[in-house]
Amino acid sequence: DGEGNLPWGQDGVSLNLSGSDSQCKITTDNLGGVIVVQKIAGEGIICAQRVDSGGDILWQSGGIKACVGPAEGAEVVSDGAGGAIIAYIRDIPCGGQQAVYCDSHIHAQRIDAEGNVLWGSDGVPICAEPGPVGSPRIVADGAGGAIISFSFLGVHEAVRADRIDADGHVLWENEDELRSGIIVSDGSGGVISVWDGGEGINATAQRLDAMGRELWGPDGLTLRDLRPSLAASDDCGGVLISWSVVDVTGSKASALSYYVQRIDAEGNLPWGDEGILLNP
Repeated sequence: DGEGNLPWGQDGVSLNLSGSDSQCKITTDNLGGVIVVQKIAGEGIICAQRVDSGGDILWQSGGIKACVGPAEGAEVVSDGAGGAIIAYIRDIPCGGQQAVYCDSHIHAQRIDAEGNVLWGSDGVPICAEPGPVGSPRIVADGAGGAIISFSFLGVHEAVRADRIDADGHVLWENEDELRSGIIVSDGSGGVISVWDGGEGINATAQRLDAMGRELWGPDGLTLRDLRPSLAASDDCGGVLISWSVVDVTGSKASALSYYVQRIDAEGNLPWGDEGILLNP
């Protein structure tokens, strides 16, 4: 807590998610507690559990199932009302053979503050196109919904983004192009993505509004000499980006410099082209 105490005891609180086989993902419930999501071993199903600010388990023992079939790659954000929105890969069996999967789709599920599953027993399909997909990324849209980005693997090699509202309606009928990178909410129903163009190529940032329209030009905003490692909303419609630079002398790294940059809601760089050096 704010005074450095451990109100949930030295060992924390057990979630009773027995047999979990993946790293848990966590988000706030906006009331001093948390919601934790994990894949359960054996069943392969995504489950969620809520803990209140006093450390009490609020949902049923074993957690709430977000889907009815095998899934993986779950990510979670708060729905802003004590519940959560979960995005995950739903593995599709081949002709009823439960142990063999022919495809993978992106689904989303919302669980409210009381632990009720709101978008059907198997969630809402975000992408059901043929072909395997990579693990999704998700940010809250600030209006009770979320924006989910995902990539097609193999021959498709494309990254898309879709927005889903608080009632489970997919709002961007034609999934919007969004490069693979760090994504943050713009706080107005849209999303900002920052991605590294690779060795010798500048990083790029793009903002999509609540309708999925590109706000920073068709090619995004070019960021010179920047390799983003972390990003966060500036709470004003823009984004804060941090990165590090290794100074090399001969064959040895001589120094490590840390930088931060801000892009405002209009795509301007109020801190200059180079950002701010944090360890001068």
